[in-house]
Amino acid sequence: MHLTATLEREELSDGTGVYVALCRELDIASQGETQTEAVQNLGEAVALFLEHADDAEIGRKFRHFMATPEVVPQVAAFPQVAPKTLAPPPALLEVAA
Repeated sequence: MHLTATLEREELSDGTGVYVALCRELDIASQGETQTEAVQNLGEAVALFLEHADDAEIGRKFRHFMATPEVVPQVAAFPQVAPKTLAPPPALLEVAA
């Protein structure tokens, strides 16, 4: 399974900015003050989901993504992660400049 992360900069109601990272294949999101922090936090969230979700839930989320015609630009890529395994350490995640 190849997972991607898209990054967006968003402004909070108090005027501060954060980066939001989204793994569209699994519909999981996280945020951070920097791009790297957002992707690291997303990697942890994905790892926890894959560790605790059953195979049917993982399959449902991934099949739903595959049925969506939207094209997702690849900003950062997770190395391949098999269901029920932990994601690689956050330092291995790639973040595009």
